[in-house]
Order: sequence, then C-alpha cells, then structure tokens
Amino acid sequence: MRRSLTIFEQSLGPQHPNAALGLNNLAVLRAGLGDSGEATQLHRRAKPIMTTSGDYRGGGERSGIARAALGAATWALRGSARAIYRANARSAEGLEEGFEMAQWALQTGAADALTQMSVRFAKGAGPLAKLAQLVRQRQDLLARRQGEDKRLLVAVGSVDNTAVQVSRAAIAQLDDQLAVNDRR
Repeated sequence: MRRSLTIFEQSLGPQHPNAALGLNNLAVLRAGLGDSGEATQLHRRAKPIMTTSGDYRGGGERSGIARAALGAATWALRGSARAIYRANARSAEGLEEGFEMAQWALQTGAADALTQMSVRFAKGAGPLAKLAQLVRQRQDLLARRQGEDKRLLVAVGSVDNTAVQVSRAAIAQLDDQLAVNDRR
C-alpha cells in the first residue's frame, strides 16, 4: 500500500484523487491492524484532496471531479470516521472531526444531480436559461476532463512521457475552462 501511494503521488501528483484513494487504502489497512493513530493521520492527509478542488494545482470550490472522487471514496471516509473516533474518542475535537468525516462519507451526488437536471430542463429565456446553458457546458467540460484523466492514467502506466505531458496540459486547460465556467 505504501509503494502504491508513492507511485500515485510521484506519477500523478500528491493532489490527485487517486493519491487520496491510496492514502485512504493505507489508512483502512492501518486501522484494521489496530493502528488508529496512523490511520487518522493518513485520513487527515486525504480529506483535503477529496473535499476541496479537483484542480490538482490547488484551488477553492469542489469541482465535479472531486465530487466524483468523494462519492467513490465513501467507504474510505466511513473508515476514516471510525479511525478518528477510535483514536480520539475522549476528546471533543476528535468527536467533532469524526462527525465531520462521517458527514462527508454520507454526502451523495443526488442533490447535485437533481439541481443540474432541473436547471437543464429549464425552459424559456432569461437568467435561468443562461444558467442552464452554463450547467450543460460544465457537464460537458467535466466529461472531457474525466476522459483526459483516464488518458493520463494510461500514459503514466505505459511510461509515455510525451503523452503524460500532453494529458497534463489538456487537464490544466480544462481546469481553467471549468474555473471560468464556475465564476460565471
């Protein structure tokens, strides 16, 4: 698990959702072995990656990529909540941190999907129609970004440095377009 984490961090970057998944996998293993302290530290490293921006260069609001990673890691976040609770059950801060992690674990994309669907089906002109167009553009950009992320993983796996650079550049450009869309 440690080797896998190192590979993710070195090849994809420490802020990539797969690095967070590697941190969580190692944390679940450590918790299973009874090391709640290390598990808690690993989960603490993973949490900001999963709960903030999907832009690997850092950022602010959570993007759809980060939300997808968050939804896919619900089991790991549940394990994190347990590990944090076990390591800090006697402190108010530990209880609060465990509760917050449990809240992240239970969050789903259902509300986001319903919001996007209702905006997408909005009829007429005016601000709602403009918003619907922005939502559609964002969904399209996210789909392209997810495809590019898959191409990056293939390029890293095949040790194709040129393809890695091309994919990273494409991801950066899509992240910029998503940022502009989100500001609008």
